[in-house]
Amino acid sequence: MKLRFLFCVFFSVATLNMKSQEFVRDQSIPVEELGLDLPNAWAGGLNYVQYSKIDLDGDDQEDLFLFDRSTFKILTFINVSENNETEYRYAPEFESLFPDGLRNWVLLRDYNCDGLKDIFSGGQGGIKLFQQENIGGEISFNSVYDLFIPAVYDLSTPFEAPVYNISVDLPHIGDIDDDGDVDILNFSDGSLTVFYYINTASDLGRCDTMAMELANRCYGSIAESAENNTIFLDHECDFNVVNVRAMLDSAKDKYDDSLEKDGLHTGGTLLSLETNGDGYQELIIGDITNDSLIMVTNGPSILGPDSMVAQIGNFPASFSDSEKIHYYEFPAVYHEDVNNDGIKDLMSSPFSRFSSVDDFSSWLYINEGSDEFPNFILEKKDWLQDEMIEHGTNAMPVIFDYNSDGLGDLIIGQKETIFSAIEAQSSLKLYENIGTLEQPEFTLRDNDWLGVSALNLRNVYPAFGDLDGDGDQDMVLGESLGFIHYYENSAGEGNPVDLSIAELSMQDAFGADMDPGQDVIPQIIDLDEDGLLDIILGEQNGNLNFYKNTGTVTDFAFEFVDDELGGVWVDNVLGIQGNNVPHFYKNSDDEWMLLTGNEIGTIHRWNNISGNLDGEWIRQDSAVMNINEGQFSAPFIFDINNDDYLDLFVGNLRGGVAFYRGQFVDGIAEIESFDPKVNIYPNPSEGDFSLQFGSNYELPSSVKVFNVLGEEIHSIKIRDLYSQINLAGHSSGIYFLLGEYQQGVIELGKLIIE
Repeated sequence: MKLRFLFCVFFSVATLNMKSQEFVRDQSIPVEELGLDLPNAWAGGLNYVQYSKIDLDGDDQEDLFLFDRSTFKILTFINVSENNETEYRYAPEFESLFPDGLRNWVLLRDYNCDGLKDIFSGGQGGIKLFQQENIGGEISFNSVYDLFIPAVYDLSTPFEAPVYNISVDLPHIGDIDDDGDVDILNFSDGSLTVFYYINTASDLGRCDTMAMELANRCYGSIAESAENNTIFLDHECDFNVVNVRAMLDSAKDKYDDSLEKDGLHTGGTLLSLETNGDGYQELIIGDITNDSLIMVTNGPSILGPDSMVAQIGNFPASFSDSEKIHYYEFPAVYHEDVNNDGIKDLMSSPFSRFSSVDDFSSWLYINEGSDEFPNFILEKKDWLQDEMIEHGTNAMPVIFDYNSDGLGDLIIGQKETIFSAIEAQSSLKLYENIGTLEQPEFTLRDNDWLGVSALNLRNVYPAFGDLDGDGDQDMVLGESLGFIHYYENSAGEGNPVDLSIAELSMQDAFGADMDPGQDVIPQIIDLDEDGLLDIILGEQNGNLNFYKNTGTVTDFAFEFVDDELGGVWVDNVLGIQGNNVPHFYKNSDDEWMLLTGNEIGTIHRWNNISGNLDGEWIRQDSAVMNINEGQFSAPFIFDINNDDYLDLFVGNLRGGVAFYRGQFVDGIAEIESFDPKVNIYPNPSEGDFSLQFGSNYELPSSVKVFNVLGEEIHSIKIRDLYSQINLAGHSSGIYFLLGEYQQGVIELGKLIIE
């Protein structure tokens, strides 16, 4: 059987320029900093990381799973270490194996003793569990419960409710009582004590379920202050089970106002591990109000075997020959073997979403002791970050030939790099292209290009164009307050740039500041094609502003025309801010196209622009090639390898950049003897369709539905042989079904809605 790849004009929504181009994730462009190669240069940066181990490629060596809380982004790395090394290579092809919609925190643990790591993740008030299945080396995850992990509560009358967890708390998930199954420690509903959920599966003679019971409402006989991370020891908690109110009253009397009865802390993290070989696991506590971690030491006492007898505030320096973990807020810690010596090491990162230390926020301690008597030695504070293009928060790439050698160099704007609660800095990063036209290679030349940090701005983004008609490229700089800074280039045509500030705040033709809103992102282009360069400004609200150049080639004058240009409005989280990062380019038909980045991380493509500046533009797709590198996407199009196909650079909130190579896909190619074997039924229908794939044939990674206008209207990931598509609400007519296979995009059939 012969099937046709559908990259003709009709199905151009799966391509970039409507005819013959697609994007492929590419990590082959070399990048170096300070003479050292960055092996994971294009991984996209890290801010606030959670670490787990899992075997992704079936080689019986556990690989690395990261979950960055700042963007809810999964990153997967293959373990390529040898001889107790710590070496991982970014492998984004495994990220799609994991379920969509994971939020807050993700920890991988084997809950059912089958040797496969499963997913525990935070929900709204509970904990979700996804079980790993591995069939023939193919990994998939399936939800174990309809919503959250249940537990039995016996506070007088037994009842069942979810294991309690709120989004600002990181629980400990592991074997607390050393009986072979997975238990859970988490802050209580009042956030002042620790709940101990015991797994009774082993008592039932099995290890394939989560039979959870709330065994202790005051684990360790400790309480935490509602105002800070002060820990109170030796509280009488009625044998550590039920009477939390008595404990609070006792603490109130003893510590006066330090502990509020009805107070709620605003976030905490937990880790349980052995440190002194006595068989009792210590508890490591982090708090959003403090910059370091407290260790409370466990040991036998008159209150029972899980009573904490001492506390130390400089973990892990108290028992290791190393520096304590400290950020200016909300530290968390993770316990995994990363150097493959069979002994668990220590990783730490802020448990934040925003506004913590973001450049040196991945600390690695190698355990030079044992699991029972660890000695955690700090190896680096930017583990994995030092192998990437990584610049704080909100990296925004721009390609510009700064030295006029004919090669596109990489300029990175950013929101900021955060050093402390009161110290942050924004700057431009310059990576020179030292390669060739066909084989680019970047090296960091300047970490504060043009000295922009001295201006004390935030969210700096450059755009380039010859505004004064002297043959060289000038620069405008957008920033968070909405002003536009004009840098004039006095170098002359063909020379490396010589930029200096000519206008600290650009003014329009009438003498008013060009200040349409906040977080403005400029682009200099002749959008109306009258021979004069105009300025387009995306902004925080998600719209586009058009400033038309009404001056001359050598004497610009900008007049505000429209703040809803093209009717463009980008996706956002709360319906308030979109943070539009626009990039216009010309397609192969010399027509204007527009890519927009946004707050939720998707990238949209718009057309119907040329000759229609006063009209509504058409958003062509729900997300270009399903690319999402994490929140605050910043796209930039440029043919960096001179192959006549546009490439895509994408920045994100985590401070890194991803690269997607444009490649040619033959307009209509044929594949011999490839049959997807899919049964679509009922067809016609009123909008509900079932897909049944053949068991002996390759599955597509995803399936997309297009209408007769070539617009993508629906997309699903394919994880098993049976899937459903619900098009209820769409109008009657014919729709086209395409599957994404390794060989390419292949037509699966037509759907008819009656």
